[in-house]
Amino acid sequence: MSPNYSKRPPSARERSVHLLVAMALLLVIDAVALPVSAQQSDLDEDDPFAGIEEMVVVGNATAGLLDMGDGGSVLAFDSNELEAIGAEDIGDLAAFTPNLEIRTAGSATAPTFFIRGVGLADYNANASGSVAIYQDDVPINSPAIQLGTLFDTSGVNVLRGPQGGTSSRNASGGGIKTYSRQPQFEWDAYLRAVYGSYDHTEFEGALEVPLLDDRVGARFAFRFAERDGWTRNGCANAPGEATRPLATGRGNTGLPGEDPGRICGERTLVGRLSEVPAGLPKWVNDSGNWAARALFRYRDTIENGEMDWLLNLHGQRRDQFSGLGQTAGTNIRVPDVDTGSVDLPALQNSLGGPGPGGGNAGAFYRDRDIIRMEQALRAQFPTSLFSSPRAGRKQLGFILPILATTLARDLDSDPFRGDYNRVGKELLTAWGASLKGQFILDNELEIVTITGFERYDRGQDQDVDFSPEVVFEAEREDDAWQATQEIRFTKTLGESLTIEGGGLALREELDVLINNFRPNPVDPLGIDPPEIFRTREYSQKTWNLGAYARFEWSPRETLTVDAGVRYNWEKKNFVYTFVEPTRERTTLTSNDWDHPTYDVRLRFDPTEDVQLYMKFTRGWRSGHFNASANSLVNVTAASPEAVNSWEVGTQSTFFGGGLSINASAFYYRYEDLQIFVTNADFGALPEQEVRNAEDAQIYGVELDVIARPIEGMRLVLNFGWLETEFLDFVNPRFISIQESISPPVSTDARLDEDFSGNRLPNTPRFKLSLWAEYRWDLDRLGSITPTYFSSWTDDVFFDQTEGRGFVNENGQLFLPEHAVGQKAYWVHNLRLTYKTPGEEIEVGFSVRNLTNEVYKAFAFNAREYVGAFIGAPRMFFGDITYQW
Repeated sequence: MSPNYSKRPPSARERSVHLLVAMALLLVIDAVALPVSAQQSDLDEDDPFAGIEEMVVVGNATAGLLDMGDGGSVLAFDSNELEAIGAEDIGDLAAFTPNLEIRTAGSATAPTFFIRGVGLADYNANASGSVAIYQDDVPINSPAIQLGTLFDTSGVNVLRGPQGGTSSRNASGGGIKTYSRQPQFEWDAYLRAVYGSYDHTEFEGALEVPLLDDRVGARFAFRFAERDGWTRNGCANAPGEATRPLATGRGNTGLPGEDPGRICGERTLVGRLSEVPAGLPKWVNDSGNWAARALFRYRDTIENGEMDWLLNLHGQRRDQFSGLGQTAGTNIRVPDVDTGSVDLPALQNSLGGPGPGGGNAGAFYRDRDIIRMEQALRAQFPTSLFSSPRAGRKQLGFILPILATTLARDLDSDPFRGDYNRVGKELLTAWGASLKGQFILDNELEIVTITGFERYDRGQDQDVDFSPEVVFEAEREDDAWQATQEIRFTKTLGESLTIEGGGLALREELDVLINNFRPNPVDPLGIDPPEIFRTREYSQKTWNLGAYARFEWSPRETLTVDAGVRYNWEKKNFVYTFVEPTRERTTLTSNDWDHPTYDVRLRFDPTEDVQLYMKFTRGWRSGHFNASANSLVNVTAASPEAVNSWEVGTQSTFFGGGLSINASAFYYRYEDLQIFVTNADFGALPEQEVRNAEDAQIYGVELDVIARPIEGMRLVLNFGWLETEFLDFVNPRFISIQESISPPVSTDARLDEDFSGNRLPNTPRFKLSLWAEYRWDLDRLGSITPTYFSSWTDDVFFDQTEGRGFVNENGQLFLPEHAVGQKAYWVHNLRLTYKTPGEEIEVGFSVRNLTNEVYKAFAFNAREYVGAFIGAPRMFFGDITYQW
C-alpha cells in the first residue's frame, strides 16, 4: 500500500453550502411543525411528564442501569453530557473521568485503556488489553474497532475495578460499556449539523419507525464527520524533480535558504537531488469517518411471560491521514561546561540534538524550530561569557541542557508544525451484527442470549519518525473477525435470594502484514544501495471461554451479600514470519491459560439514601505473544497477570436528591504485571513488546459529587488520587560498551535496568474534572444554558522510567524530566445552548481547549529520537439540532 494523495476533500465553501442547506431545511420543517407542537403542548398540560424531552431505558430492559450494580465504582455519562463535551468516541471521556486514561497514539484505530493505573500500552493488532470494551453488550476484542464512533448513544458507563465473578469478559482493569438508543415503538427523529474550526463538518441523525403497534419497531442512525488537519507540513509544495536544485552542502542546519537542495532539512548528498516526494499535503492530522446503524426490535408475550429481541446491524469507515507528531533527536554529545571536554567519562546524551539517523550535530535532520531555539540561546549566552580554551564547547555544555529541559517540558517553539516526507493514509472498514434476546418468565426467571459478529479491514501507512528522513516508516495491513456467544440467566428465589449464571465464548482470527522501511546507507562516493526493508507477517487465532455463577442474598432489608466466581480459559495459536534482506524465519507457537476469578461484596443500607459497601475481587488477564521478533531474538511471550483488589465505598444522596456523593478507596496487589516496554538491544531495531514486571501495587481514592443547589443549576466534581509502584521490575537489555573513541573499541554486555520503586506508566497522581451549568428559563422565548467543563491532569509518564527514556550504557538516565511524559495541565471548555420553547430546535456554540493548551497526548523513546503526539489545539464549533 503506497501513499495516496489523489482524493480531493470538499472545499470549505462546499462544506459551508451543505451546512447552510441543512440548517435552512431544519428551519422550514420547524415552521410547518411548530403549530402542531403548540397544540400538543396544550393537550399535555396535565401530564406530569410533559416537560421531559425523553425517557431512555438502556438495553433491552435496564442493562445500563444494572451496570451500576455490577461493580462498586461506576461513572456514567448520559446522552446530554456526551453531546456537551463533543465526544466523538469513548477516548474523549478520559479527560473527564478520574483514573481513566485512554491513549490513541495519533490513531483512533489503535487505542489503549487504563483504569486505576491498570492497562497495557500495546498498540499491536494482536493486543488484548486489561480493560474490557463492550458495544451494546457485545465484547469487542480487536483494538482496531474498540473506540468505535459515538452517535445516537443513550449512555456510556465506566466500570472501575477488576471484573471477577461477573458475566463480563475477563478483565483485570475494568470495563467500558456503550449503549445505543433503542426503538421505543414511537415516531421519533432528529438531525444535527455541526461546523467548526479546520472545516470541521459533521452531520448526525436518527429516525425511529414503529412498524407494528408496540411490538415491532426500527431505529436508523448515522454520523458523518470530516475535519482538515491542524498540523502544518514543512515538506509540502516540494518542487518537481525537473525543477528542484542540487544539494550544495552550504550550511548544515536545515534552515530554509542555507542549502536550496535541502527542501525541508533532510539529509541530501552534495550534488544529488532531494528524495522528498512532490505533492505532499500541507496539512496533516485530519479526520474523516462515517458510521451507520440499524436496530430492529420485536417484543411480544409468550405463554409464560414476555420476550424482547433486538437485531443490531452496524458499520463504519475511516479515511484519513495517519497521525503525525513531533520529533527531537537524542544523539548528541554534551561537553563538560567547565572543561569543554567530550571524553567518555563526561559523555552524556540529551534531547534536542540531531534527529533520526544520529551522527554529528547538524549532519542530519533537526527540526528547524529546535535549531532556532538553539540559535536564540547562543545569542543570549555568547562564547565571550566562557573562558578559553574551548569556549565554544563550554557554551554548548551550558545551553544544550537548557534546550533539552525546555523541549521536554514545553516542546519546541511551534508544536503544530513538522517536516514529514511520508503522509500515508489510514483506512478502516468495519461492520458487524448482533442479536440479543431476553425472556422474562412468570416464575421469576430471566434468560438472556447475545450473539455477535464483528469484522474489519485496516490499512496504515505511517511515518513513525516524524521527519523528512527514511528512518522508521511502516506500511501495515491487517484484517480480523470475531464471533461471540453469551448466555445468562437470573432466577429469584423468594424475597431475599437471587442466583445468576451463564457463560461467554469468543473466537477470533487475525492476519497482519507489516513492511518496515529503513534508510539507505549513505556512501561518500554517492552510490546508494537499494532501500532496506524488513517484513513481518503474523496470524493469531484466539479461543476464549468463561463460565460464571453468582448469588445475591439479603438476610435483612438493609444488608446484602453478593458473590460470584468465573472460570476463564484462553488459547492462542501464533504464527510469525520475519523476513530480512539476508534471511527469512518462521515461528509457530501455541499456548493456553486458565484461571478462576471471583469477587465478594457486602452492602449495607443504613437509610434509603445511603449505601456502604466493601468488596474483594480476584482479577486475571491471559498470556500474550509478542509480534516483535527481530534478527537477535525469536518470538517471546508474556505470562498471565493476576490482581487482588480490595475496595470500600459509599453511594449516597442528600437533600432530596439535591446532593449526590459517590466515593471509593481501593488497594491492588499485582502478580506478574504485564508492562509494554521498548526493547533497545544493541545491534537490532528498537522493539516494543509486553514483558512481566513481577509485583506491583496500586492504591487510591475516587470522589464523584453532583450538586443541584438551585433549580436549573448543576455542579459536578470528579476527583481521583492514584499511587502506583513497581515493587519488583528488572528489565534485562543487551548493550555495547564503547571503551575508547580513537580507535573505536566496544564490548558486548548485559545491562539489568531496575525500575523497582518507579510509578507505573499512564498513572497521573491527581486528576480533577469540573462541570457547571445553569439553565435560564426565558418563558415564551425558550431557554439558554451556559456550560463550563474542564479537567486538570497531574504529571503523567508514558514509560517505566518515569519519563526519562532509555538507560544509557553506563546505567544512567540521560533525558530530562518529562521527555517521555507530560507535566500537569488544564483544559477548559465552554458551551452555550439555546432551545426553543418546545425544545424542537437546539442551537449551540462551543469552544474546546479555550486557552489553547499545548500538551503531549502520548510520547515514546525510540533510542535515537523521542516522538510525541500533540493534543488538539483550540477549536470553535457551532451546531444546530432539530428533533421531531
